[in-house]
Amino acid sequence: MRKLFDVGRLNKRITFMKFQTAKDAMGQNVQKLMPIKEVWASFYPIRGSEFYESKRLEGKTYYRCYCRYNKDIDSNYFIRFEGKDFHVESVIDVNLEHKMLEISCIEYLGKERL
Repeated sequence: MRKLFDVGRLNKRITFMKFQTAKDAMGQNVQKLMPIKEVWASFYPIRGSEFYESKRLEGKTYYRCYCRYNKDIDSNYFIRFEGKDFHVESVIDVNLEHKMLEISCIEYLGKERL
């Protein structure tokens, strides 16, 4: 018997974000991170690391996220959770059943990545 994912664990509200073309105040086209879809998910850290780069400390924290299946989500997206942006590294269709996505993402600390 296959174990089903407990949807009660999808207790965090996340927003999928993607760079899209928008107009700035001067009417020029710029790439801007725009919200695409808001969903319920589980979201938690799995590990972190720190290293020095050009005399600056940079940290990374790795997160795992589970949400309901969405065929459009890929590694070109970002996740916004509690005011922070996380870069999506990989998206896996759990058991290839089109029911649940496992998303690995990174929060960069100490250096702007967006």
